[in-house]
Parts: sequence; C-alpha cells; structure tokens
Amino acid sequence: MVLPGVVGFKLTGKLRNGVTATDLVLTVTQMLRKHGVVGKFVEFYGEGMGELSLADRATIANMSPEYGATMGFFPVDHVTLQYLKLTGRSDETVDIDFEKEPIGTGNDGKSIYFKDIWPSTEEIAQVDTRIPSHGSIHKDSPAAKYLLERGVDRRDFNSYGSRRGNDEIMARGTFANIRLVNKFLKGEVGPKTIHIPTGDKLYVFEAAMRYKADGYDTIVLAGAEYGSGSSRDWAAKGPMLLVELAYFNHGGILPFVIRNLISSQH
Repeated sequence: MVLPGVVGFKLTGKLRNGVTATDLVLTVTQMLRKHGVVGKFVEFYGEGMGELSLADRATIANMSPEYGATMGFFPVDHVTLQYLKLTGRSDETVDIDFEKEPIGTGNDGKSIYFKDIWPSTEEIAQVDTRIPSHGSIHKDSPAAKYLLERGVDRRDFNSYGSRRGNDEIMARGTFANIRLVNKFLKGEVGPKTIHIPTGDKLYVFEAAMRYKADGYDTIVLAGAEYGSGSSRDWAAKGPMLLVELAYFNHGGILPFVIRNLISSQH
C-alpha cells in the first residue's frame, strides 16, 4: 500500500475582528494550491490552532477538495475534547487501544475489534481502483491537454476530485485511474485501451473520440465491483458522457454498463 505524503500547515496568532473562518480558508486554499498538495494529507498544527473553534476547523478541513489534498485534518486537543463532552462523550473516547479494546459488539454478542473491520492491503488496493479517478491530473492525459488548451497552468491543474463539477474534465477522467487494468492490454496497468480497428494504444477518451469519427458504436464491459465506492455517480455519468460525446451527431446512443459479464476468472 502506497502511503500518501503529509504536508504540515503551521497556524500562528489569531483572526482579527471581522475576519471569518471563510476568509482564512480562502487564504489557506490559495497558499496550498501554490505549494502543491494534490494526493497528500494536510495536517494543520501550531499554537494558532487553539484559537479556532471546532466549526472553523471543520470549514478548513472540508475544503480539502478545493486545495487538492486527499484530506485535511487537525490533531486532537482541548477543543476536540470539549466538543466530545458537549456531545455526551468523555475524554476516554479518544484513548482507545484499538489492539486490545473492542469498538463494539456484534449481533452474536461477541466483541468487535478494529482489526475485524479494517480492510486488508489487497482490499485497499482494489478500492483504490476508482472509476473515475480522484487523483491528480497527469501531465500527458486528455484532461491535462484540455486544460492547457484553455490557458490553465500545470500547477493549477489540481485533482479530478476538485473538478468533479466540470463534465468536460470528468468525461476525460472517467477511465483515467493509473491503476486500471484493461484486458485488451493483456494485464498492463494504466488508463489506456486498444483502438481495435488500428491496434493503436490510446487513452480511453481518445479512443472514444476516434470511434466517434469512424462511426462506431461502443459498449462498456465491467466487473462486479464497477462503480462501487464514493465515485459511483460518475461511474454512471462518465460512460454516458463519453458515448454521448462520441455519438452526439447521431442523436445519442444509449450506453450500456454490463456488470458481472467479465470477471477476473475469465
């Protein structure tokens, strides 16, 4: 399992009168975009952290898609403990030894430990094969070319997750995950496919556009886990956009996502 890099963001002082957490988070976002934190964890720390309420911290952490990070978080301190008390929990809530203490009880009355529900390395790798990608936009990808053509600097590409409201980017990012395995490529890992008529190896989006020009209909064959997880909305919308873009001049062709037709056993 590849662990993400962690970027520390030190907070000092306190907000002046009239300055809100929104003002702060916009400044933080600007600074982190300039630094570059795509695919990383951002930990906020420092004495200035104690001047922020839990709501202010949540505002900053929840903006992680905007500054491109996988997540933003604050360490536990007295503000965290105060919140736990206000919500009916004690200080001991954050002092659980997950190796020795159960986190709950199952329907059979047996204790449940954290290790019982935490996925294995193999399972994490499978979950990380997202359709579409949430990660950084590769410099040579169709999405990168689209942004460059519109004057967007590479350092401002950010991630697919932060641009999920842009259908042009997400159509290009639907099959852009670098961990995808396309059986047309005989096990090769990467976001590409074979253009059947010519044998050319292309990004999936580029192949779809070439099929458009040649007047071919296309179909997506996917396994049982296709579209599972947090990206399931774009797992449906992405292929729809690809086919709609590819066959726009034909009035639109209904795309099919066939589950369970191809499995790893065949």
